[in-house]
Amino acid sequence: MGPSGAGKSIFVNLLMGKMTQTTGSLYINGLPSQVTRFKKVIGYVPQDDVVIPECTVRDNILHSAMIRLPRSWTDAQRMEHVDSLISCLNLTDIQHRVVGDTFASNISGGQRKRVSIGIEMAAAPMALVLDEPTSGLDSTASLSIMSLLQDLSKQGVTIVCILHQPRSEILDFIDGITLLGKGHQLYHDSLRSLPNYLRSLGYDTSEWSNITDAALDIISGQAASFYGTSGSNIIDSLSRSWLAYPSKSPQSFITYEQGRCSKEQLDSIAKSASQRGLPRYRQIYLCFMRSMKQQWQRKNSFVLEISVGAIAGLLIGLSLYELRGQHFQGIYYAPFQILSSALNYTTVPQVGLLCNTAIGLAASAPGVKIFGEEKQMYWRESSAGHSRLAYFVGKTLSAFPRLIVSSIHFTAFYCILATPWMPFWKMFLTNLLYFYCIYGLASIVSMVVRREDGPLLAMIVSLIVGVFSGYGPPLNNVQEWHLEWLWRLCPGIWSSEAYFDQHLALVGHLYDLDAAAAWTGYVRGRCGVDMALLFVIGTVYRVLAFFGLIYCNKPKTGYNSGS
Repeated sequence: MGPSGAGKSIFVNLLMGKMTQTTGSLYINGLPSQVTRFKKVIGYVPQDDVVIPECTVRDNILHSAMIRLPRSWTDAQRMEHVDSLISCLNLTDIQHRVVGDTFASNISGGQRKRVSIGIEMAAAPMALVLDEPTSGLDSTASLSIMSLLQDLSKQGVTIVCILHQPRSEILDFIDGITLLGKGHQLYHDSLRSLPNYLRSLGYDTSEWSNITDAALDIISGQAASFYGTSGSNIIDSLSRSWLAYPSKSPQSFITYEQGRCSKEQLDSIAKSASQRGLPRYRQIYLCFMRSMKQQWQRKNSFVLEISVGAIAGLLIGLSLYELRGQHFQGIYYAPFQILSSALNYTTVPQVGLLCNTAIGLAASAPGVKIFGEEKQMYWRESSAGHSRLAYFVGKTLSAFPRLIVSSIHFTAFYCILATPWMPFWKMFLTNLLYFYCIYGLASIVSMVVRREDGPLLAMIVSLIVGVFSGYGPPLNNVQEWHLEWLWRLCPGIWSSEAYFDQHLALVGHLYDLDAAAAWTGYVRGRCGVDMALLFVIGTVYRVLAFFGLIYCNKPKTGYNSGS
């Protein structure tokens, strides 16, 4: 405990290995060690209730149990463990209810806090650290949470929590208390010894019904009117008094000597921790299935995404309807050049630009949501030992059904009205790969900007990338500027080149296609290469997004990523 700015959260994050230690020593069971070795057997409940809003209460807890429990446990044992835990948390009646977000929550604040605690307890930890578990709750819900934590401590789980203005009844659940002020330790003893200690310093707290209120007032310097002391140097005075206090080994606390274990025992605990967690391939499957459930709960947004893609394809097809599929006219082979009508080399590149732009607009915002909506949950899970790669791959694979369905709708509505010469399945595959690229590009954007800014910036970036399609400025001009390499780094040029090649494939016996290719700058006859490079670019985008997920936008609490 301590007033605002006392360093409570920083202190706990240092103990948990979530922040870089600059000085001092950390002991575990009386031996110098690093807490990161034991992170899989230590649960951490953040102040904010970080849960998956689209999943049910049971799904949130079960996912944590399936991934974090020892590998030797069977699925049946994990299920039984979750059933018992849900019962102990008094969540049985609402276990199949979707949690919901803070704006449309389907459960109460106290129940939401229990779910957050249950996510950590599902891993059967040896210790549980909570950052202000009663924050934002009413007094009744706070008392219920603290009663639950005391019950857990009786089962052998070490409970450490930051408290903020606890009601007097909550104090009955507390064994010991550490008071902090401006980064200094001011008291570390049993709660029942606190009044005597303050009395020894000249502070009579007999008239206070809540000893912690009195202590916080003293620490913050607000008790001057009661005791006639100045608050300017109260922290330094209390810190020196505690350092000089003769008795610091109360019966309620385990001293270093009592809790000391051998290095072999500590290594055994670390080895046990390392054997927790499912293999990566099973974690990928679980993350994939959870993400599919999330998408099902957000099916309205999925329908909207499909509708936007379909309307975009419909409008582009409508704009080309009058051409009756005649999207290209070239020069006839000799000796029929004189019969050639007006040339039309620009419609196909223009179609490539329009399709790239439409797909960019339809896919950029949904692509941001894949990772941008749940960064806090990712950091919470990765700090507990979840595989970062499994999470990323599972979420990426779950987006493929959206890509396929959106691409089918876009291509079908376009082809119905535009009636292009390009075969439907090749156009569908090209559009699908471009959707794949835009989703990957949007994932990168979601890693480097705030969630609120992600959709707009992703849309702008996708439009810029779409312009690099070879229509304006024409690719042959770009080649004269010796900047073709820049265009070739973007997916738009490869998509448009595939369009150009396949639209002209059926009329190769009529027109001089080499002249058309020289005029536009596109390369003919390598549609397969174009599609392969679209896949490569989309994959590179995802690799960059993965590194961005690990290193960008780390939370201020210093979550430490898992393996």
